[in-house]
Amino acid sequence: MFVDKCHHGKEEEHLFPALERAGIPREGGPIGVMLFEHDQGRRTAALLTKAFAGYRSNEKNAGERIAKSTGEYCALLRNHIEKENNVLFRMAEGRISGTEDAQLVAAFETLER
Repeated sequence: MFVDKCHHGKEEEHLFPALERAGIPREGGPIGVMLFEHDQGRRTAALLTKAFAGYRSNEKNAGERIAKSTGEYCALLRNHIEKENNVLFRMAEGRISGTEDAQLVAAFETLER
């Protein structure tokens, strides 16, 4: 819930549009990569949820599916966070004005509530 609704919501609803307005293209750049990884994370989380349901129903290979999905999700998040910190957020710092930054902070706080 936190990752998809709060964190991705901040990026998809507010940060990415601000970066596009600042001249960073959606396609062929870091925004497109982040969006692809958000979708990949949603798919992996859905597989994990399904595997947990199978575990509760005593499905034979559910534990293996949980382990596989958990490992994939953790690896995806680690790589995604590294790209955010070292590429995306650095680009934002150089292109987002102080006024727009304050507006983003306010929008983020609203979304969190």
